[in-house]
Amino acid sequence: MAFGARIHWSYKGPVRNAAHVIERKTAVQAVEEQLERDYREWRDVGVDPVRMAVLGVEEHELVWIVSWQSEEYVRTRNPEFMLVGNGPYLVDRVDGGLHQVSVVSAVSGEWEADYRARIRGLPVRTVVDDLHGQRPDGWLESQSACRSRIRSRSSGVASKTSAPPS
Repeated sequence: MAFGARIHWSYKGPVRNAAHVIERKTAVQAVEEQLERDYREWRDVGVDPVRMAVLGVEEHELVWIVSWQSEEYVRTRNPEFMLVGNGPYLVDRVDGGLHQVSVVSAVSGEWEADYRARIRGLPVRTVVDDLHGQRPDGWLESQSACRSRIRSRSSGVASKTSAPPS
């Protein structure tokens, strides 16, 4: 691999054939097609729908995060035409799967743990995992023994490990 070559990752590790990784342009096209399908569905049931357009794209290790808004807002940036409550689409970078998340989940970042577990089948790291990953073997036992000695000294009870009272 040449110096500076981009490595693509999937839940199974590095993607050997980078041609199978979904690129930004393909992700945007998938969302635009979905927005058009939604527009036609609403129009076909007699509603006067608003046309939507892609507003922005953010790269994430798992997905492309594609935000969208009314076409009028994207064109003019006039807040009068801005929609609220519409969460972004997530386009899987490995298989191109299209998923929509709520705006709350998008803003809080809660979508990521759910996506890792439910869509990719990956284990989700917790605070406890982070503690185990950062501490050397036996750290917890040594902390427990140290606290036990401190409690013994502060209560005035002598133990084998505490120093004799002065």
